[in-house]
Amino acid sequence: MRTMVVTAILVLAACSTPALPTVAPAISPGLPPTAAPLPAQTTGAATPAAGRVEQLGPSTGHDGERMFTLGETATVENVSTLTLRGAERGDGLASMPSPAGQTTYTFLVSFAWDGTTPGPISVGSSYYNAINFSLRDDEGFEYPVIQGAGFARQPELLFGYLAAGQQVQGWVTFYAPAEVQFVELTYRPIADDSVFFRVEPAG
Repeated sequence: MRTMVVTAILVLAACSTPALPTVAPAISPGLPPTAAPLPAQTTGAATPAAGRVEQLGPSTGHDGERMFTLGETATVENVSTLTLRGAERGDGLASMPSPAGQTTYTFLVSFAWDGTTPGPISVGSSYYNAINFSLRDDEGFEYPVIQGAGFARQPELLFGYLAAGQQVQGWVTFYAPAEVQFVELTYRPIADDSVFFRVEPAG
């Protein structure tokens, strides 16, 4: 009798337990990203700078087919254009302070695609990805892009696809030594040679 009572209680408890709601998995805002139209201004909405911020200027000594500087535009994978619109460095440019012996470098870049396709190949969109950027100093040392709202300057460039006529812009952030004669922002496309944007400290 005791066994039957316990069994009945368990059955009733199972039947009376309310079903748990089904929770959909969270989707990152960057998956998939939205290619926003390029604002009219040439500087994005920047993180408020606290401390000394230095504008980096165009390089006068750069040359080469794949070498560019501030304000210039490169063609990437024979499809989209990549423009370096701004370059700054300083400790107040991102949410987190830079590591000891380094400073924060930030670059405002934009991608655009007018629908051009390379020859007979049909292309339905143009791909961009901030992870393909790196920073190289005057001694050849290379530094990876810093990502995430808690570290990178906002609004940061993420990744995505551009339809014909679309543009997108955002900041890419790096930690690198301050005592340099120049730095080169490097972009490595998936199916093309790298392009370089060399900038120099003012003065």
